[in-house]
Amino acid sequence: MQQFKNVGNKFTAYKSFKVDKIAYVNGMWRTINYDMAGGKDASWTTNGIPLVMLDNVNCGNYAATRVSDQVKFKDGYNHGTIDRYSTGTNGVGIVEGRYGMIWYNADSLLNK
Repeated sequence: MQQFKNVGNKFTAYKSFKVDKIAYVNGMWRTINYDMAGGKDASWTTNGIPLVMLDNVNCGNYAATRVSDQVKFKDGYNHGTIDRYSTGTNGVGIVEGRYGMIWYNADSLLNK
C-alpha cells in the first residue's frame, strides 16, 4: 500500500488476469480473480468486477467471457486513484464510477 501512497495514490493496471469465477450479481455480470480479490473467500459485492469494465483477451469481446479466460481493464478503468485503504486486509478501494467501490488486494494490483 505504501507504494501507492508514495506516488500520490495513483495506480495503473494494464496486464491481463484470469477469470476465476463469473456470476450475475445485483443486476450485472461480474468476475472474481482470486489474487486480485485477496483469496477464494471473496465477496461478489465487494470484490466482484463488472464484466463491462473488462476486455476479453481470449476472444476480443466477440463471445461470452468464460472461467479461465484472460481479461484486462478497459481504457478508463486501467488507471486512476486509490480512494481508500484497508491496512488489516492489505486492500485498496477504487470507486469505479457508477459501479461503486471495488476492493482489490494491493500486492496483486501492483503487479497489474
